[in-house]
Amino acid sequence: GSETFDFSLKLHTPSAIIPANFLGGKRASRISLHCSGRAPTKLQIDLNAFRTSSFYTDTFRIFNCDLQQQADFLFLSDFEKLNSLSIQNSLSVASFYNLPPLHSLRQVVIYNCTGLSGLQRFPSNALAAGLKHFDLALNSLGDEQVANILSSLATSSTARTLEVLRLSSNELNYIPSST
Repeated sequence: GSETFDFSLKLHTPSAIIPANFLGGKRASRISLHCSGRAPTKLQIDLNAFRTSSFYTDTFRIFNCDLQQQADFLFLSDFEKLNSLSIQNSLSVASFYNLPPLHSLRQVVIYNCTGLSGLQRFPSNALAAGLKHFDLALNSLGDEQVANILSSLATSSTARTLEVLRLSSNELNYIPSST
């Protein structure tokens, strides 16, 4: 059947690889990955790890993980119903820049993470035209990085629907112009 469940995985090892077909054909409506321990788990997610859930998942969350080994977020490709993506208290989240287009996203939270400060480009084309809430608080973003983000958002379809852009507790000296 098409029955779904909430899936939460707690990782306590120094490193972990989530393999292809990890859910064994089951379908999760919400996926949460929690890393814990003295140092965050170095996490790698296979491209096809959650493929059986791609048409059913509306929420995907990553907490306290080290994403240095994760080259991209293509494991979220074809997640047609995903409306909330959250990465919190995690290290080396630069792979977020390789986010596939997620047309149903309404909320993105990247909170208290490292790895965004080396911003060269921002994946505004991956963010849905209907994005309403974008939280980038506590990420050590400076004036130049925020200016790049604002410029990308201003020229994207997201500009028409965004209601909340949270940039608090970053390293801003001024609010950059989005023009």
